[in-house]
This record gives sequence, structure tokens and C-alpha cells, in this order.
Amino acid sequence: MRVIPAVPVLAFLCAPVLGHHSPNVHFDPDDVVEISGTLVAVGWQNPHVQLTVLVRDEDGNETTWQVEELSINEQTRRGVSRSQYRVGEEIRVAGARGRRNRNALFALNTLLADGRELVGPGEEPRWSDSLVMSREEYRAERLREARGASGLFRVWSRDIDVGGRALWNDSYPLTDEARRTQEDWDRISDNPYIQCQNGLPAIMDSNEPLEFVHDGDDILIRLEEQDVLRRVHMGSSLPNDEPSPYGISLGRWDGETLVVATTEIDFPWFDQAGVPQSEELILEERFTVDQDQRYLNYTVTATDPQVFTEPVVLDKRWLFLGEEIQPYECNYERDDL
Repeated sequence: MRVIPAVPVLAFLCAPVLGHHSPNVHFDPDDVVEISGTLVAVGWQNPHVQLTVLVRDEDGNETTWQVEELSINEQTRRGVSRSQYRVGEEIRVAGARGRRNRNALFALNTLLADGRELVGPGEEPRWSDSLVMSREEYRAERLREARGASGLFRVWSRDIDVGGRALWNDSYPLTDEARRTQEDWDRISDNPYIQCQNGLPAIMDSNEPLEFVHDGDDILIRLEEQDVLRRVHMGSSLPNDEPSPYGISLGRWDGETLVVATTEIDFPWFDQAGVPQSEELILEERFTVDQDQRYLNYTVTATDPQVFTEPVVLDKRWLFLGEEIQPYECNYERDDL
């Protein structure tokens, strides 16, 4: 079988790539291999494009490999279309191998049908000098075009200078009960994020863009990931919303800063590593555009006496690239990893 172990340094470099949608749950960044075979099926979907590759060894024995690629939205922004995955043709992939299913990969490098190589963030090219536009090149191109806009009400994009999932702290002041819950966390059976489920505050650490839109007196926050729509009530009357994974949000202006207080969050997990949250969680978010109108700075303070012994403060930022929100239509149906 044409399976080639990758050099150890590349296994180390792939670790930041595997932060999105928790691929580390199923794939081992320290075990990177190459495969070459026939592409027999394509699932063109989010959060990850899914490929089925048939590999034959020198004796003619066949093995089926399941491959997960980057999201549709990331690929299309970098100039990759569905037509680059041609069923029946040869395809070459290097990726992190499945922890349970040893014939599964999370792709780090893919040689596309047109001869270009799709290189994952933080990786180096393997087979071709003709490369798909990198995240860095895409960002630079968009920055050249994104001029003249100002204010909060526009689309804000991930700031790749920050790297990885940017929102979380390294540790938290947990209560004893919350610490026990985290210790019992099963990263597969208890993890809703790999099944297209999310809530506050975790959705705010999305790698996809978000947009602020006026809707009468209210403000809508549209998040591309999972097609989430948050409503921020700006009026003086209390809303009639029901509890939801994204809670009930009341907003006000503090000068040029949008301040949003959210309660009634019906979601069990605070982050993507097993820190729980309770119905007592209160979030205060602050959105501030910096003076040069380039960055959107974000700070959220979480108060939850059932989980934290003191308030927790998280922060991140977005960058204006002049993008548009794309449909996401998350569809993660895979039980073979």
C-alpha cells in the first residue's frame, strides 16, 4: 500500500492546524502519513469536505481511506472548487492519521486535479511548485481591497496573526464540582462541537466571519459558522425570547462600544475542552472598533458561581477584510472515525 510516514518535524508543525472543529478529537497530529489512490467519493460539505480514497498495494489488495479536508468556505475563498475533486482520478494526500480508525486522515497537504497543491496552515509544500493561495496570501489580497470602511456594522474576519482558536485562557478558577465535571469530560461522546452544535460563548471563537446588522431598534450578529443569528435587543422593554444555546441578549452603547449582557444560555459547555457552564451564567461582551478602523476588539466577562470562583475574562479580535458572509449548512455525519 502506498502509505508513507511523514518526517517528525511536519507532525509537530501540524498541531495548530487541528484546532478548528476539534479534529484532534479523532486525529493524531504526531502520526502523519501520505496516501495515493483513486478518489471514489466526495462529500462537499461543512465543517469539513470528506473524501473517500481507494488505495491499492503492490499485490492488488485494496484499502479504503476516509479523508477530511478544510471547510468548503475556506477552500472557496482560497480559489478551490468542487471541480478539483474528480471522482475516478488519482489523488494524493498527506495528513494526520485517525486515532481509532487507522484508515482515516485529516488532510494537511492535497495534490488537486489541476496540479496545484492545497497546503494546510502551518505546513510546507510536498509535491508541487504550483500552490493554492495560502491564508496569508488571501489575507494580503483582501487587505489591499478593504479600504474606506468604518464603524461596527460590517463583516469582520478572523485575524490569522493571532493564530489558532484565540479566545480561551490556559486555566480557569473552577469550583470543585466544575473541576470534577471537566475531568470526566469525554472528548468524543460529550463533545457537541463535532456534531454541528454550539452555544455561547464558544461560538464567538469561530474561525469564520461575523457581521453586525441593524434590524429596527435591534442589532443582529450574523455568524457564518453554523449559520448562527444572534439578536441583541436594544430597546428598554424586556424581550420575550425563550432560553437557547445563544441566550437572551440586551445591548447598550457605552460611547462607541457595544455592550451586550446575555443570560438564559441553554448550553452545557463553556469551552471546547470540557469546562461546563450552568443556567446561572451571565456574559458581558464589549465590542470596540479600534481608532484606525482595522480591528474589532472583543472582551467577554463570564460570571457563573456554579462553575467559576471568580469572574473570567476572555478576549480576542477580528480584522476587516471586506468579506461577505457565506452559507455554512453544517452537516457532520460520520461514525467511522
